Amino acid sequence: MKRMFRIIFTTASGLTQDKGATVQLEEMIRNILLVNMGDFEDYEENVPDHFHNSKWPNPRQRNNRPTGKDEALVWFMDFYQEDIAEQVDVRRLNKRNRFVRVKVRGKFRCHQCGKGWKSNMAWLSFDIKTQEVSRMYGQKCSNCKDFYSKPFPFFYSEHHWKFDGTTPWRDVVTKAIDFFVKKQSHSYDLNDQGDDVARDVEDDENWNTVIEDTGDGPHDTELCQMCQFLKRPCVRRRRNN
Repeated sequence: MKRMFRIIFTTASGLTQDKGATVQLEEMIRNILLVNMGDFEDYEENVPDHFHNSKWPNPRQRNNRPTGKDEALVWFMDFYQEDIAEQVDVRRLNKRNRFVRVKVRGKFRCHQCGKGWKSNMAWLSFDIKTQEVSRMYGQKCSNCKDFYSKPFPFFYSEHHWKFDGTTPWRDVVTKAIDFFVKKQSHSYDLNDQGDDVARDVEDDENWNTVIEDTGDGPHDTELCQMCQFLKRPCVRRRRNN
């Protein structure tokens, strides 16, 4: 079976630079990725057994800072090393290109009032060069509005007996690698250090109308650490002047 990234970039090579076509291309590539990642025979049988019982990131962060290389990121980068090497030499990465941010479905709880919620707009930052989860962006409780709560730990797959509906860490890590390789190949306009989120959001006219328990809108930009970091809603792409 062909490796994931080789399929992606063969498909992308004939694309135009038209913006409308770019959106369609992005969706097509995402579907190709999901199809190939859905065929677990290529790697799932080789994944270390303890991955399925661990919580992620692993090792855990301390004060929202990495304490070591994420084991799953290291494993998947090694598994796809030939495909990654075709696009970039990770050892030569500069500060501008080594980071990617990924949107995931996360679970939160306020440590002050105990309120819990899920959000489809949780964000994680990865340092691909050091193979670490560099930052987990938080959200504030809509009651207390006092401090940012970080996402709960993630499960490797949806088969864990305590799985809570958040994005499986397997998918989080492969998505981060996928975005990283696209960024280096210039297939997508992801080279603005302050706007790595540009291609991981869809313009949605209903983004401000929400079902809280499922993680669907409303997304309050005042409570989202990523929105405050970007100084704009993280659910919308930045408009070019």
